[in-house]
Amino acid sequence: MVFELVLPQIRKLVLLGSGRTLAHLVDHGKKRGLEVVAAISPRHAPEKVRGEQSLAVFLSDKGVRHHETRNIHDPGSLLAVRELVGSMEDGLAISLGAAWIFKRESIQGLFRGRLVNVHGTRLPRDRGGGGFSWQILRGNRLGYCVIHGIDEGVDTGPILDHEEFLYPGTCRVPEDYQEFYLSKNLLFLERFVDRISSGETKLTARVQCEYLSTYNPRLSTDLHGWIDWSWPADEIERFICAFDRPYAGASTRWNEQRVRIRTVSVQRNDGYFHPYQSGLVYRNNGRWLMVAACGGELLVEEALDEKGESLLARIQEGDRLETPCGDLEAARKRIRYGATGLGPAKAWKPL
Repeated sequence: MVFELVLPQIRKLVLLGSGRTLAHLVDHGKKRGLEVVAAISPRHAPEKVRGEQSLAVFLSDKGVRHHETRNIHDPGSLLAVRELVGSMEDGLAISLGAAWIFKRESIQGLFRGRLVNVHGTRLPRDRGGGGFSWQILRGNRLGYCVIHGIDEGVDTGPILDHEEFLYPGTCRVPEDYQEFYLSKNLLFLERFVDRISSGETKLTARVQCEYLSTYNPRLSTDLHGWIDWSWPADEIERFICAFDRPYAGASTRWNEQRVRIRTVSVQRNDGYFHPYQSGLVYRNNGRWLMVAACGGELLVEEALDEKGESLLARIQEGDRLETPCGDLEAARKRIRYGATGLGPAKAWKPL
């Protein structure tokens, strides 16, 4: 279903969340002459957004009034944010990875229904978190910039604007996807802010089709990034790439020690390997490892210990990289993130 949404001309931006996108919108909003305020969480406050400058310091240096809260729905925080936000008659609140699930008292009572979210994957498919890692696992090169209204569901509100693009073949790890997406998303958001602040107040809203929806849970590199050496070589490569930079790397064990694997590629130069050989290091030239796998071999350029130091000089030909069943079983468990970071599954609602 499609309907028309009419907004008054926007003169104030309320930014909720974190990241370089939020920092960019602060600058762009001020350039447009808009009032800009922000609400952030303890998890996001120390994040680096400009060089070594944290989000909290950046907002202070820019003179942006802001409030930090673990739970925006706590009575004290709700009052503080209401005083920060003021009237929403000519304002729009934009969530940029905000750490809270918004409830009716904030959606309607605080923001007067003028609350939207920025999402980085296709909707209603690919709701939830961990977007780039899931895309790499599935070999998906389709990119999306999406703005949708917020209701009490997770990424379920009507779509107000979107742009589709392709990630180039050079994008292999999450860092590549993040940088390319950022370049597209910043221009997309600039155009959106320019529209709503220049008097173009009619937006076409499209209700999401629920029977086409899918949901992806958040991922933790430490918990979920364990390599299953029984998989085909291509699937192992994708899996390792999905937890590569900016993350610590996919995990396996060598002599019972946890090893982080990054910078890999599949080769098919050395003939057939039996499944029993999977994970076997059959060549080490001091600069990379050649590891047997089903359907090919893995060229491994980074094998790191828990301190981030290289193990290439210590791993010997004939050694085996293996992941015990206990690690693989634990990797199936779901985790939750809250405003202060990672917590037990029962402590947080999905973001």
